[in-house]
Amino acid sequence: MQPSAIGMEREIMRYLREKDVRRGSGIKVAAVLLCILLFSLLPAKEALAVEGTVTATSANIRASADPNSQILASVLNGDKLSIKEEVTGTDGNVWFYVFIDSNRLGYVRSDLVKKDDGSAPSATVTITPTPTPTPASNPNAGNNNKINLNATINRDGVEEVQPVSASVNSSTPVRVRADSSTDAEIVTTVKQDVVLTVHGKKTAGNGDVWYLVSFMVDNTEVNGYIHSNYVTLGGELLPVVPEEPTEPTEPTEPTEPTEPPVQQQDWYTAQNDDGTWVLVENATGKRTPIADMFTNWNKAVDEWEAATAKNSRQTVIIVVLSVLLVVLALGITLLIFKLKDMMEDDGLDMRQRTPVRRIFLSFNKVIIGKDKKNQLLDIKRVLQFWHE
Repeated sequence: MQPSAIGMEREIMRYLREKDVRRGSGIKVAAVLLCILLFSLLPAKEALAVEGTVTATSANIRASADPNSQILASVLNGDKLSIKEEVTGTDGNVWFYVFIDSNRLGYVRSDLVKKDDGSAPSATVTITPTPTPTPASNPNAGNNNKINLNATINRDGVEEVQPVSASVNSSTPVRVRADSSTDAEIVTTVKQDVVLTVHGKKTAGNGDVWYLVSFMVDNTEVNGYIHSNYVTLGGELLPVVPEEPTEPTEPTEPTEPTEPPVQQQDWYTAQNDDGTWVLVENATGKRTPIADMFTNWNKAVDEWEAATAKNSRQTVIIVVLSVLLVVLALGITLLIFKLKDMMEDDGLDMRQRTPVRRIFLSFNKVIIGKDKKNQLLDIKRVLQFWHE
């Protein structure tokens, strides 16, 4: 139990004895004592834990404070770490002992992580100077994550693309080279999940595609080629569209506003010396009194109304005549059928009757009637005898 906790417990017990706490407050006292006991039993690592944020592009958490020790995990820029303690590593630098998860801990260099409370590491950070590497006879040999600042990037034959975000997908370190060939000079190596920016692609002699990439390592921008098999693109590679140069336009002199042309009218009004108004035609100069125009207009209206009335009367007459013609045609038709019926009642065929007989019979049936038939028999015989 910590000394501060013991002193606090004694003070509480003395206070309870002096105040003669009543019987019912025993539960409260027990709860206070339990809290003090739990506080005293807290692990020292949790009491000293400080939050930190990864400031480098990526960082490795190792099994010991040694840059050559086993890598237990990797973290990226912006990740949060809980710092348990600080130690000095085998390289002379200060390392943070951090939590990987609830069951594992590891070491990460303090210059790659910044404490959230702003405090500096407890020991002075000693950065080992990085010597300038010389090209090795074996181009495939790694350079232990160091940057070859003397490497010259060959940009000949690169097909430039619009910048696209990408990441390394290999579980083992990938070499970044100065050209699109496994024989090219090594610039550095990158780990899995490191964020890249693809600026172009280049096809090697054997048909392999290499990406021209850039990324940050310890606040230093690194450029080089990585084989396309080890890169996962975050978007489509689109060619760079060059901007068409725009020719400068010569300033134009301001022009004075021009008045719109006055459109000449075909007619205009004027006043004669006697005070009468006339309408003058521009083309011929003919003058027409406006009063005469109104008079002619009224006359034309009257004539039109008269013609309309005349047409209406003629229409009525035509309709009446048409009706009369229809009635007359019906009357003639009925008369024909009536005469036919009378002739059939006579018992004589139409071919046997002379015109005089036909007229006489019709006259007999229509005018005189059947009751006068016997009175005219003698006349009929006389006419018949005369006709024969």
